[in-house]
Amino acid sequence: MALSDFRFELASDVQAINCTAFEHTITPTDSVPSLDDDGITFPNVSAKTQKSKLIHTAVLFVDMRGSTAMSMQYKYDELAPVYASFVRTMVKCAHRAGGRVRNIIGDRVMVVFDTDKCFEQAIDTAILMNSVVKGVLREEVKLVDIEAGIGIDYDQMLVTKNGVIKHEDENSSNKSLVWLGKPANVASKLTDMAGKMDDSTGEKRPPILFTKWFYDKLVEKKPEFDHIEKGYWKVQAVRVKGHGNTIMGGDVHYVDLI
Repeated sequence: MALSDFRFELASDVQAINCTAFEHTITPTDSVPSLDDDGITFPNVSAKTQKSKLIHTAVLFVDMRGSTAMSMQYKYDELAPVYASFVRTMVKCAHRAGGRVRNIIGDRVMVVFDTDKCFEQAIDTAILMNSVVKGVLREEVKLVDIEAGIGIDYDQMLVTKNGVIKHEDENSSNKSLVWLGKPANVASKLTDMAGKMDDSTGEKRPPILFTKWFYDKLVEKKPEFDHIEKGYWKVQAVRVKGHGNTIMGGDVHYVDLI
């Protein structure tokens, strides 16, 4: 196909998706959708239709600190078990706490939760992950001292399906769920900052960070939680660009896992 024909094909797709006749059906849900959800479809440029879902949920990201530096220092065969150990344990923590893993890129894991228990499940996931990093991973992985950053936010998310349907082996690699909304963006940025040195203060940030918006909702739901009653979560000198909400955090873990 000539580049001019390729350009025409792409322009036609974009025009169809953005035309006023394109019908986008959005259905509210309390359950975390999966890629196979019939209520979420790819943009159909012929029929000019697409289906998406809307969910109020907590979004959690976790990733390993210093992974870029590690990739420059160690060989691939040395690093592979480290990455595998980290991702596997983080995914198991999410599953134990009731979370749904919806994305894994390198050492970064995205977890979302059904609406009705999203606050308690998200904070339990974060504490489990932090505990496993401090206990299991630091004890069992000898190559490096693993550390992690965890970020959480809560609000409304639009879940769509994007990509290109292809045949055979390439099919799954060319399509995915896309999570649109503030919580994913904010939680991801908090993950980037959690557990790292703050250049302005010279102090290390706690490994778990979340918005006060999430924290206030958590307190409404579960004020009796021990880590809430004892005031383990503190306001942090952290700001997310373009986001005015106060950020809170802490270094909370389960003693039985350390």
